[in-house]
Amino acid sequence: NAVASLKAGAAGLSCIQGNYFPELIVWLCNHYDDKDSAVKVQDFFLRNMHVMHFVYPVVAKFFLQHRGFEINTFSRRQVGVFTNETGIALLKLQHEYEELLVHLDIVC
Repeated sequence: NAVASLKAGAAGLSCIQGNYFPELIVWLCNHYDDKDSAVKVQDFFLRNMHVMHFVYPVVAKFFLQHRGFEINTFSRRQVGVFTNETGIALLKLQHEYEELLVHLDIVC
């Protein structure tokens, strides 16, 4: 519903994906009317929604660590167990994200 919200006049987005890929959210806010590329971004979000929400916010912090940010994965609340499978899914997410950046010509 991100693109629909922007087309309806929303000034921006406040979504969990912004904790993973803020530059992609900025891109979407500026290019939501680029139908083909905006659809690719929304499809990327939908395909990976389960990974981004599983043991959140620990997963987002882990993802940011692998992007080079100095952040720990501590969370004040118990959100579940971060498993090996979760780590593998996040590394796959990172690879897909990097491919999407190339497709959209986004430089981070």
